[in-house]
Amino acid sequence: MLFLNRLCETMVKIDPPNEEMVLEAFMKGLQTNPFSESLLRDRPETMAEVRRKAITHIDAEETMKWKRVEERRPLQISNLV
Repeated sequence: MLFLNRLCETMVKIDPPNEEMVLEAFMKGLQTNPFSESLLRDRPETMAEVRRKAITHIDAEETMKWKRVEERRPLQISNLV
């Protein structure tokens, strides 16, 4: 998300910004990971769409992280007597 934020900050400095060029630069600057692979499968047309997809991806990653933490946590058995 840091890369996306820096790119958007740079984009507002360009007058007028060429969204197609910025989108292409963003796609080329991504590291290979599940998020970039998902963007290649379903290529966004706007930076707003990239941001929506990034937020969705981050939410999913955080949910999976918490799920893994909960799965590792031992069961609390109390008040059985």
